[in-house]
Amino acid sequence: MKVLKALVVFFSFLLAMVHGQYVLLESYEKGSSCSGESLIQGTILTKTCFYDDYISRIFLVSGNKVIERKYVDMQCNQFLEEVVYEPNYCNSTSGDTLKYSILDKIEIPSDVYVTVDYSGACNGHYKDTFINFDYYNLDYCSSYNGVSSKMSCNSTSIFTYTYKNLECSGSPSRTDVTHFLDYCTSYEGTYNHVEFCNK
Repeated sequence: MKVLKALVVFFSFLLAMVHGQYVLLESYEKGSSCSGESLIQGTILTKTCFYDDYISRIFLVSGNKVIERKYVDMQCNQFLEEVVYEPNYCNSTSGDTLKYSILDKIEIPSDVYVTVDYSGACNGHYKDTFINFDYYNLDYCSSYNGVSSKMSCNSTSIFTYTYKNLECSGSPSRTDVTHFLDYCTSYEGTYNHVEFCNK
């Protein structure tokens, strides 16, 4: 579970909506070419101010560019800087390997574990009212401190398998089972939350 939480916190994918378009930020394994099994995670956000890593951000689309506006306060009132990204460019200059894309509709890839925070009625219908939409690649093998881990999921739970090697090979030494969460008012106290497996 600690490895899963570390992945969720360390690798974030961001997505923002403006005039029916979304900005998708995909995070890949360091040094990769932004393709295939090197995908770690993706996030979808509406045009909403969110706080992450001591900076608030809003992502939006302007023409054919992705714009990230950074703020020093949690409410996105005190502007810090604006960064412009070329869509579909695999960028590893920040230490992480990231790729921004512009989407016209939400597309959930297969073989991912999905978490969604959404507003409005707490009924599981999130597509029109989602705040953020994260997905995690089930095929990705993460390694840290001499061990590795990989995830799988079914209709009710996420399974995290830990291996005593760096390749996620052989039989796992440990298996953690976490049931999906589906509740009204998330841990932040403001949004509904749902999780599911998309195979």
